[in-house]
Formats: sequence, structure tokens, C-alpha cells
Amino acid sequence: MKYQFIADHDQQYPVTLMCRILGVVRSGYYRWRKAPVGKRKMADMILSMHIKDIFKQSRDTYGSYRIHATLADEGIRCGRKRVVNIHNKGHLR
Repeated sequence: MKYQFIADHDQQYPVTLMCRILGVVRSGYYRWRKAPVGKRKMADMILSMHIKDIFKQSRDTYGSYRIHATLADEGIRCGRKRVVNIHNKGHLR
């Protein structure tokens, strides 16, 4: 979370200063930046795109139950709670 904040604001403030204020080491931040995206994170990003598409096609009316059912109809298997978590992270509503 702290590293993401630093990445989001690295054009506005010096990285060294933000690392000091947030209590993280600068080398850890740069190591985090170079780390490849994990399989689960990549799968969540793809699933998030599907969820956003379904939500927009429903004119922002579908909740997690209907989104989950639509994903299942499309052959995409995942748990409803995972849909809830990704749906809430995206702040779709």
C-alpha cells in the first residue's frame, strides 16, 4: 500500500522523502517496482475487466450475484466472494 502511494506520487515528490516519511526503505520500493506481476494479480486484472464490462452492460444495475451468474454463463469460473472483492476494489458503484 505504501509502495503504491509512492508510485502514484513520484512525479510530485521525491521518492527518498516519501520513503522516509512512510517509514520504508528506498531499495525495497525499487525492488517492488521491478517485481513481475503475479499470476493471481494478472488473473484479477482480467477478471476485473470482465466484471466492469458486465456492470456497464447492465447500466450499472447488476450486483455480485448477477455478475457472478453472468460470468458463469460465459464460462468464467470464480467464487462470488472474489467477484465481490474485485467489484468493491474497482469502486464500480
